[in-house]
Amino acid sequence: MSAGDPQKRPQFDLPKMKGKKNTMGTSYIARHHLSCLAAMTIFVSLRGDAPPTQYESLPLSGSEQPATCKPELRPDDPALLTRETRGYFPKEWTSLGLQCNRHCLPLFSPFEREWYSDALAAAGEPSLASASLSDRTEQEQFRFTWLPTFHHPVVVRVTFDAEGGRLDAVELSGSGGYEPGKIGRQIHRPLQPDELVKIRQASAETMLFEFRSVECGKVGIDGSEWLFEKRDANGYHFGNYWAPEKNRARRTGELMLRLTGWKFRKIY
Repeated sequence: MSAGDPQKRPQFDLPKMKGKKNTMGTSYIARHHLSCLAAMTIFVSLRGDAPPTQYESLPLSGSEQPATCKPELRPDDPALLTRETRGYFPKEWTSLGLQCNRHCLPLFSPFEREWYSDALAAAGEPSLASASLSDRTEQEQFRFTWLPTFHHPVVVRVTFDAEGGRLDAVELSGSGGYEPGKIGRQIHRPLQPDELVKIRQASAETMLFEFRSVECGKVGIDGSEWLFEKRDANGYHFGNYWAPEKNRARRTGELMLRLTGWKFRKIY
């Protein structure tokens, strides 16, 4: 979905489960577990002509549409919200939620905001969301972040420019569901014409940035997070998937990983 399309406006979907260490070093899976959780994908499109606090939501697809609500803060949320996350994801996202049975689920929890930001910061990545608001150039960037719970995080970014495009990829030494670690393998190279065609086609898939069905009661633990970000003339676009299988998200993520030329023991 394009943020510039007058028929479609910025929207949100639901978060996923994850396992991550807290500040005491204790591992906890399904950090935000409630009796109601969902089949989960987050989508956000932030228009370049709008201030960071202005978001508009679209209804979910399907016959039942959860009511919007404001999720209650968890005990550690205030501390998380005060931490510097380098502007990777707007703090305002954490105040929005969707009603799922008797619970108000956060669309983008403070925990997720810090978790994803930690991985991007460890990889030395720029904020595409901030850049889309401050820089009105036509430069387009597409980024895939892979956070497998028990394996090394990988961030793959493609920048399109007048000369074609460039690949910047980093593998971290930690684990996607725990501490991200430090930069390990990395590659920086120009992209070949055939690679550019494939990536442009993949990043243009609006389905990467649309709602998925919500199923209360289904919980995903461990697995992996697949994050897609895009910055273009229309603004900033974000899609989030939990362990996708045999769909556009899966194919696009695997395509981005193949660009690195690295071998991975398992992709999940």
